[in-house]
Amino acid sequence: KAAHKATGSAGRQDSTLHMLETMGVEGIDLEIVQATNLKKMAKEALPSAYCEVYRGKKLLGSTATVKASLSPVWNHRVHISLSDLKPPKASAGKKAATKKGGGRHDAADDDRIVVEVYDVTFLRRGNFLGQVELPIDAFLTSDDGAAADKDLASLPQEEHALQMKADVNPKKQAYVGGLLY
Repeated sequence: KAAHKATGSAGRQDSTLHMLETMGVEGIDLEIVQATNLKKMAKEALPSAYCEVYRGKKLLGSTATVKASLSPVWNHRVHISLSDLKPPKASAGKKAATKKGGGRHDAADDDRIVVEVYDVTFLRRGNFLGQVELPIDAFLTSDDGAAADKDLASLPQEEHALQMKADVNPKKQAYVGGLLY
């Protein structure tokens, strides 16, 4: 037990990822189905929403934009390779902006997948509509805590409340709200 504790989450992730690789699993699919109950924009305008999927500061994928809807449906699948789920090599842990100017991420973000929802405006990212953080361990273990097998390489559809970013002024997050499936 002491050796198991010493390896920590990263060690368990490494061994589970190695097992999945030997089983022939190439990655997992994260399906972004839809959002519901998004907030209206200024002047009662409907958001034109899209999602971006991150691991730390790395953009893993994004959905198309669904125009003028409080309940956009994407039915978009983002394939996340096992190499993208591996714990990153030790870094200085400094915050860094994403290449596309997205939210700021630090080393603590590396143990989860983050889905960020935005409203798009003409040729640029608009208002932040919320985010969902999914622990990587949830992708690698079944409900009973056992290592995932080939049949558990995808998570079932779940409802997640869109949340604010902890490091951003709440006044700049006035449009956060709704659910992501």
